[in-house]
Amino acid sequence: MRNTAMKYLAIISILALIPTLANAAPCQGRNLIDRLGKRDRATLARRVSAYPYSRGIYWRAQKGTTRITIFGTYHVPDRAAAQFLRRIRPAIQKADIVFLEAVRSDFAKLKKKIADRPRLLELKPGQPSLTEALSQQEWAQLSAAMQRNGIEPFVGARMAPWAIDGVLSATPCVKRSIRQAGVRGLDWMIMETAEKHRIPTRDLEPYDTIFRIFNGLGFKDQLAMLRIELVNARFAADSFATLRKQYLTQNIRQIWEFSRLQAYRAGTLPRAQVDRMFAKYEDLMLSRRNRAWVGRLQRQARGKNVFVAVGALHLSGRQGVLNLLARQGYTITRQRL
Repeated sequence: MRNTAMKYLAIISILALIPTLANAAPCQGRNLIDRLGKRDRATLARRVSAYPYSRGIYWRAQKGTTRITIFGTYHVPDRAAAQFLRRIRPAIQKADIVFLEAVRSDFAKLKKKIADRPRLLELKPGQPSLTEALSQQEWAQLSAAMQRNGIEPFVGARMAPWAIDGVLSATPCVKRSIRQAGVRGLDWMIMETAEKHRIPTRDLEPYDTIFRIFNGLGFKDQLAMLRIELVNARFAADSFATLRKQYLTQNIRQIWEFSRLQAYRAGTLPRAQVDRMFAKYEDLMLSRRNRAWVGRLQRQARGKNVFVAVGALHLSGRQGVLNLLARQGYTITRQRL
């Protein structure tokens, strides 16, 4: 199983940083939002407008002598997204500290932990295998998807649903696009820029946070998310192209709400259950982490000029990083990109 775990390291490292499947590399596909009917478009717009800071990926929070420059990143290599680095580089170079979700040493620690303890990716004792938990049709779909990604079904059958979900997110077109991008992800480029100018980098959370997050999702919830992803996998290129477009145009909250709308349209789960799962997922993947990050920033950034780079989905919403800072008395100003 050690060799099998090593195959997943790159995927799990990406998954550790991505709250949803929204942050994908460019694939040839259609913008599905352009194809929505008038009613769905109105629903999407209404949902998005209900959240503070729903648009924008580059912000400044100021309180007294404390200045926090915040950039919402795109974790997967993408040439178009990499263009933003030119605009944000001066702020990175002027910072006293650069904060990221994970720093260089965290990736090495995560890699070692998975290599040493591959069971972290497996089902827990007493949980049924995926061949038992899924219908025959679902298992056939999952097997085919895993084989397309180079994973033998007999190995995947013992994987935790959240880990398999991560494997499915790295579809062949995504992996091909990553190879063709010719650039690193924005997080990595920001870290390298800071290191080049000898600016200290600090992580915002422990390197193994991903495992605590998914331990907070029960087996049934993980399985439900996997079922939704099985449906979405059939339209992966279109979904990824759609969500990538939202990032590049800075329609951040629309990424999340469009994902919810797609889950409704898949029909795999009742709407009430989709809403419950999205609320739980948002709490575990976004809100709790945001609150912890803001607490850490208030302690370590006081009186300093710092630069913060986190996944763009962490910025918007009532429990988003920006609104949490505003509640603490910071003046929030959107910056031009």
